[in-house]
Amino acid sequence: MTKAELQALIENNLPDNATGQITAAKLREVSNSILDEVYEETDVSAKGIKPFETKALMDAFSPGVDDPEIALVMNDGTAANNAYYRWDGSSWVKRADFYTSSIDPEDTTEAVTGKAVGLYVNDVRSFGAVGDGVANDDAAFRSAEDSLPAEGGVIYIPKGVYVVSHRVRKPNVTIVGDGWNSILKTPPNATQDINDCPLRIFADNCTVRDIAINGNSENNQHLDTSIKSGHADGIAIYSNNCNVDNVFVRNCRGHHIIVWNEAFVDEGYAVGARHGNIVQNCLITEFVVRNPLDFASTQGLGNDYDENINYNNSMINNRIYGPVVIHTGYDTLVQGNHVHGADIVIHSASRRVSVIDNFVDGGTIMLRGGLTGVTAEARRRSKDLICKGNIIRNAGTGAHISIRYVDGAICESNISVNSGSDAIQLVGVTDANIINNKINDCAGRGIAQAASEDVDSSNRCTDITISDNRIKNPGVYCIEFSNFSTLELLKNKMSDINTCVVLAGGSSEYGILKNNLIKNASGSCIILDFNRWIMENNTFISVGTSVSIGDSSSTITYQGNKVIGASRAMSFPVDPIGGISVIKNNEFENISIELIRRLPANAIYEGNIDRDSL
Repeated sequence: MTKAELQALIENNLPDNATGQITAAKLREVSNSILDEVYEETDVSAKGIKPFETKALMDAFSPGVDDPEIALVMNDGTAANNAYYRWDGSSWVKRADFYTSSIDPEDTTEAVTGKAVGLYVNDVRSFGAVGDGVANDDAAFRSAEDSLPAEGGVIYIPKGVYVVSHRVRKPNVTIVGDGWNSILKTPPNATQDINDCPLRIFADNCTVRDIAINGNSENNQHLDTSIKSGHADGIAIYSNNCNVDNVFVRNCRGHHIIVWNEAFVDEGYAVGARHGNIVQNCLITEFVVRNPLDFASTQGLGNDYDENINYNNSMINNRIYGPVVIHTGYDTLVQGNHVHGADIVIHSASRRVSVIDNFVDGGTIMLRGGLTGVTAEARRRSKDLICKGNIIRNAGTGAHISIRYVDGAICESNISVNSGSDAIQLVGVTDANIINNKINDCAGRGIAQAASEDVDSSNRCTDITISDNRIKNPGVYCIEFSNFSTLELLKNKMSDINTCVVLAGGSSEYGILKNNLIKNASGSCIILDFNRWIMENNTFISVGTSVSIGDSSSTITYQGNKVIGASRAMSFPVDPIGGISVIKNNEFENISIELIRRLPANAIYEGNIDRDSL
């Protein structure tokens, strides 16, 4: 029922001669007041908004009973006409704000629709915004937000280029445009930390979508160092439960999109653990100085790096031309992103961070505790990190996946193609599972241990399981470790290389190699030079020597293996090794030179089958 219909109903039921404490005239006045409130809260919300291209088209339209009585003029030749209007019964009256229906999250072509959720919508043009790329529109944006109710609403940005440095201070505010033709641009010659960022968010539960950000780097080259450009961001979030969706950010001196745990003194905003923020479906290009996409916990971390840490934040389905960084985070998701020519980096005491289903072209994935060149003591170590389902190709000099100073890591179902160095690299890692990865054509080693970056930190790896991986045609070795305790190689497939596996180091101990398949290794297939190792149920096809044993080996077991096509099955060193060598229940076939070179006199040799001698 419209206002007019309800008013007619009341009028028809008024007595002809009202008596008592209220007259008919007074009753009509009261009823009209009530109706205005009802109309404001219900009728407009139910009917929505009718869009018009021009004011002339709107003026020619008179709404019927079921038509919206709020109109939006979008593309009139006179910019001032592009605004919202209310039907007063005989004509359209311009309104700066109103109670409306909704912003449809599925609609990227029309900002405002009629779906009845009850949001206040302010068009920045109705508050004086020009959007010509020259005039400063800060005041219009400030007024558009300030006139929203305390519970929030919508700031609508039509097509145009708006020179602004806006700070969102009210919660539940949605900033929405007409797509990437609605552009917010950093002012030229911006002042550091004052107006060097188009959009800073200091309130919870805010949304930014369907707009573009231009950092105007060419007119802010005085922000030329990492300190000066430190906050010259595109979108900076200092709050919680915010969503940045379908935003194109380019050409920023600082970070393009960032979630800060830092204080912002100018706003009186304190350090804190920001949480629940999502950056999704964004395009980020033209990396200049700072990391384009960054969730940064950089202040107030405490002596043990466990205070004011950002948590439960997500980066999903973005395309980024530049580095993606988690500067310390808890329970953070990096999923489905395309990263071009740069790295995904997780470091500095992070916990439970998942890097899943990303495509990295020309870069790497780094899971780190501590910073490069900084002591990686226990308080800086990261814990429980996951790297799963990623595709990495064409990196230059770094390992495709680097895991350093991490306690608890899962590296699973990744694909590495054409690495310029190692494919997967570990340093100082404990309790790691390297599972079901596919590695092709790396210039270095497939899965390997690297040297420590810091002389005060050990590269020793402990409790490492390497299982079900496929490694083909590495430049050096398939697998190499030189300082470890408890290393398992299970069900891996390795081929097309001179030497497949090198496990060595005088202090290394406890290694198990079981159910692996190794083909087409022309040299010593496996070199073992450490204490207490077991080789069981492995298969070697077309190799040089299945296993060459170094003089640091002691207490070894070689059992249940099959060697088909080799120059030698085993080779022992000149000097006898310590402990007992157990060689049992193996099967040898097509051995061209000798079965076992320098078999120790005290070896237990039983149950083996030499098919060439049958």
